[in-house]
This record gives sequence, structure tokens and C-alpha cells, in this order.
Amino acid sequence: MNAIIQNIENKLKEANTNQKNAIESVIEGWEGKDNEFNFPIVEGPPGTGKTTVGVLSAARYVITEKRPQIAYLAFTNFAADKAHEDFIQKLKIPSKCVIRLHSRPGERDWDRGRIGCKSDLSDLTPEEIRKIQNAKILISTLNSSGRIFKTFKHPLILIDEFSQVSPAMFFSTIAGVSTSTHNPAGYALLGDPNQLPVITTQELLRSNIGLYIISRKYYQSHQLDMQYRMHKNVCEVVNGIRKALNTYPLTTHDTVKNNTLHDLGYIWNSDAIPSDYNEIIKPENPVVVINTDNLPGYEQQGFGNSTYYTSEAILAARLAHFFNNSYHHKNGGKLIPTILTPYNAQLGEIKGCLEDPMLSSSSTTIYKSQGREYPCVIISFARKNQIGNIGLLKNFETIAQTYVGCSRAMAKLVLLFSFNTFIGHGFRDFEYMMERCEHSATIIDSTPAEWGEET
Repeated sequence: MNAIIQNIENKLKEANTNQKNAIESVIEGWEGKDNEFNFPIVEGPPGTGKTTVGVLSAARYVITEKRPQIAYLAFTNFAADKAHEDFIQKLKIPSKCVIRLHSRPGERDWDRGRIGCKSDLSDLTPEEIRKIQNAKILISTLNSSGRIFKTFKHPLILIDEFSQVSPAMFFSTIAGVSTSTHNPAGYALLGDPNQLPVITTQELLRSNIGLYIISRKYYQSHQLDMQYRMHKNVCEVVNGIRKALNTYPLTTHDTVKNNTLHDLGYIWNSDAIPSDYNEIIKPENPVVVINTDNLPGYEQQGFGNSTYYTSEAILAARLAHFFNNSYHHKNGGKLIPTILTPYNAQLGEIKGCLEDPMLSSSSTTIYKSQGREYPCVIISFARKNQIGNIGLLKNFETIAQTYVGCSRAMAKLVLLFSFNTFIGHGFRDFEYMMERCEHSATIIDSTPAEWGEET
């Protein structure tokens, strides 16, 4: 146990000042330092170590409190799994102490600390229930949190990904806890309030719980501002969008600020692609913006009025193919670029252009990419028309589509959009983003013969 405690303490020492302050506040609980908070909210933009803060806070709480129990809740299974992995692999906490509860009753792996069970735990034996009760940290999604509160008494509740948690979900979860005999020891929220809003048809419920609280009472959140994911040029693009969101800029840590695909272990063979594409594909250009004004055709509406633009889909697929063909990792395997788009119809067009199943499976919507990071990202915004109509992308709330998409990239970001459609019509995220791109990106005009539809 002493080795585990020492490892946790070493990780705490590695945290930056803002992370340490956030961790201290989470551990202190309800009121926080000098009664500054009712309960702590940690604002963690992309790559700033939000989950690290949550995991270290929970681990530190476990080794300092007399009766420590942590309910670590996340909106998605991916985030819950990531937290569980960090506890075990990074902090070396034994799997018997940190258990991931999920809703697949047939899947039980006590050695890995992954237990599927019914919401009322009726399918577990008394011995299995005792094992869960003896754990220090239980992890689940909010939808599955009832499993935790069947066994834990007075846990500290950490809610990760609060950007996706609606006030209704938050208060229904809390109501279920407070009316039981398992009242919580405290709460803490971790997330990025500027990410994609809660999906709902009711406008009043679109605000996430973090924004809901902050908008109703002055609430000084802990703001993490040092990012450890993106090349400095990618971060510049993201900061342009954060300016449009009226929020603070991020600073790039020295350990990642110059990381190209080469620094991530990828070796580029320029002879594997047509020379016309070198400026786009080469690692020395971490951000590339391609103006698709000269590509043939315009956007169209598909099933459910979702937008697609075929020529841009062809270009995105072609670039993915060239990245895949020309980059090999030094440890083996090809680079699998990730294509993102806001629209399901455009995703369908892109997948239809990709013959390689690996490239197709790595393409997804921006919404589904939240919480992920990728070495190389291509974004197809899919809007091209003569009147500057960008649909859902024009709303202030959905500036987050641009923000989330760009901030997934680690070392390479390629943006495809029509300048005539997006620039000059008052869309602040694209205006501010392009201001930063003038100094931090390679800007290229597409030509039909080279990058458009086959002629």
C-alpha cells in the first residue's frame, strides 16, 4: 500500500498549479478553499487534464479520509472506462479497490475490476456485494449510478463530462441519492462547459449543469488552462474559437508544443503520394486549411434534412487515403487518420468513398468524437451554397461543433470548407479561427482537376 500512496503523491507533484488547486478544492468538499465554493466545479478544456484531476482527487481523498468512498460518474461509457483505466494503469490502484460497474450482467471480471449487474444488484451473491461494498471507488455512468448507491454510504460524488449532463439528469440523480439512506459526503463537477450541448428538443434543458449553476449564481470555477494534447498551431486555431466563445485562451505545454506526426513516431514517405498533395500531407504543416470554393457542385439535403456535399466528401476520403499510404509508424502499422463532420449525411458520403474498412471505421460525427483524441484529424464541414447559409453551425451554442472537432487533433489538423459560404457572413468562430490561421496554418485553394470529383 505504501508504494501505491507514494505513486499517487508523485503524480500529484507532477500536476501544475491550477490542477493542484482544483484537486485541493475537490478533496475539501462542500465549501472549498476559504468558503469560495458551494461545491467545486473544475473547468477542463481539451487536453488540460480534467480526468487526471478527477482521478487524482479521488485517489488522494481515498488515502486521506477515514471512511473514504468515491462515486465516480461519467456521462459516457468511454469516459467511465478511461477513468477506470487511469486508476489502475497510471496510479496502480488494485482492481479490488476500484470497480467499474456496468449494465451487462453476464460480464464479470473481478481480476480487472469490471462487473456487470442488474440495477438492483439482485443477480449478485452476498459475497460479491461485499466485494463491491469494500471497494474504495465505484465507477459508472450517471444512468447506471443506482448500482453504486445500493452499496455505498456517504460517498463523495465526482461527475465527469458535466457538459453532457442536463440539469434534469443531475437533479434526478441527486434526488435519488438524497432520499435514500446513502446521503453523499459532497459533490464535484468536472467538464468543459463549452463543448457540445445536451441533446434535447426542449430549449430550456439545453444548458448543461455547469452552465446552469454558474448562470444562476456567481460561481468561480477552477479553470485549467495548460493543455498537453495539441501542437501549438492546432491550439492557436482552438484559441480562435474559444475567443468566439468568450472564454479564456489555452497555453500549450512545452512537452507537446512542437509535436508533429514525426514526433509521435510516424515516418513519412513523400514518394507514396502525388507531389501536388505534399503541402497538405507533410508533417511540417500541422494545420492546413483547404478552401473548397472551386470544387464542383453544392451541398444537398439527404435523409432527415441532413447536409452532404459530395465533392468535399471525395476530397476528404482521398486525403485520408494519402495519409494512410504515406505514413508508417516506427513500431509498425499505418497512420489511420480520423475524418470528422457535423452531419450524418456527409458521414455516409465519406464512408461511401472509403474502400478501406479501417479508414471507414475511423470516420465519425463530431458529436461522437467528444472525449477522444487523434494524431491526425480531417474535418469536412459540408456546407457550400451561394447565400452563406451554414445551418446549425451558425448558432452560438453550436460553435461547439467547430471547437470540439478541431480540439481532437494532436499533431495534424486539416479543415475543409467553402470560404465563400463561411467567411464574411458574421460567423464569429470561423472569423476568429481564420485570423489565427493566417499565422499558424497553411492555406490552400482546391482546384477541381486536382482534388475534386474525377473528370
